[in-house]
Amino acid sequence: MLQFVSIPLLFVYVLSEILSPHKTVIARNVLYIFGLVVLSVVMSFIVWGQDIVLGYRASAGFFSVLFFFFLKKAQFPEKDINRFVIVYGVIWIFTWAVNMVMFPMPVFGLLDQEHISEARGVARFFIQGDGFLYILFFFFLNRWMNANKKIYLALFVGIFIVIVMQVTRQTIAFCSLVALYYLLKKSRRIFIYLAVAAAIFLFIDFNIPKDSVIGKLVELSQDQYRDNSYGDRNVRLDEYEYFFTRYSPNIAAVVFGNGLPHDDSRYGRMYTELRNTMRYYYSDVGYAGIFIMMGILGLVVFVRFAFVLGFVKVYDKNILWTKMFLMYLFLCNTVSFVISVSIIPMVTALYLIDKNSAIEKKKG
Repeated sequence: MLQFVSIPLLFVYVLSEILSPHKTVIARNVLYIFGLVVLSVVMSFIVWGQDIVLGYRASAGFFSVLFFFFLKKAQFPEKDINRFVIVYGVIWIFTWAVNMVMFPMPVFGLLDQEHISEARGVARFFIQGDGFLYILFFFFLNRWMNANKKIYLALFVGIFIVIVMQVTRQTIAFCSLVALYYLLKKSRRIFIYLAVAAAIFLFIDFNIPKDSVIGKLVELSQDQYRDNSYGDRNVRLDEYEYFFTRYSPNIAAVVFGNGLPHDDSRYGRMYTELRNTMRYYYSDVGYAGIFIMMGILGLVVFVRFAFVLGFVKVYDKNILWTKMFLMYLFLCNTVSFVISVSIIPMVTALYLIDKNSAIEKKKG
């Protein structure tokens, strides 16, 4: 409820920043996303008859993109943003740790059985704000790469262990890939270490207990690989195909989106029936989720934005973590709608890149 009230107040506060004619390329793209979110609420009413208030409530998380303009208007320095990221990340880890201790009676996050599972060897919870966990991972990797201090390495490894304990294979995989990419860019010696580690793994018979966290993840991956080898398609491919070709009822929804469904509307009940009968979730397929919400127009904006960010140079090596995190976010969004639950972490990273670019332009 607090979020629904705070967003209109935030909009009023940042309106002058939104209307400012002097916008950077990042600010323009964030504004495009905000405009598409507003349009998606309207489209859910036009296409599905969903009440505007319910459409707003369903999309409230995306309206948090306004936080970018709040940061720009307030002009927070880098050190304050670093403190914000660290404090929020530590708070998230603390809430997760409390849930682990209190299980099976967790106290934070979504507490219904749908969002709590032990199927992967450890209790898994849905606690909002986990984007800051992944930011912390790249933050301390960045610090270790720059300062080469053991404390940063220890924090980096410790946070990776927490990420593994979330038992979500795609986030573990993409965090690892992005980290390896930047480590290999930093030093070619990392390649030698990886080759040695791979050789040890291949030639030494490791006995991983099947009831352990790693054992459960390996078993799940093996089962999925076995299903695919027998001709069963990966369910995410089926979800992408369905959401891209059969979900939208007309050409207007294909181009401009359907908006997000709210459980209390006819549109929401239709989506709930789809989940219950076909087991299809747009939260499993991030870019299909963007397509459902914002149509082809939204996909073009997000893909173009990712392309633009790839060419935006970060001059301050201490904020390279922002590029790492955004790279992770856009890659991982292919197999999970992580952008939808990481809006504030995303715009925080975008603000630092934008601020750094503006400083360098003034110097030039």
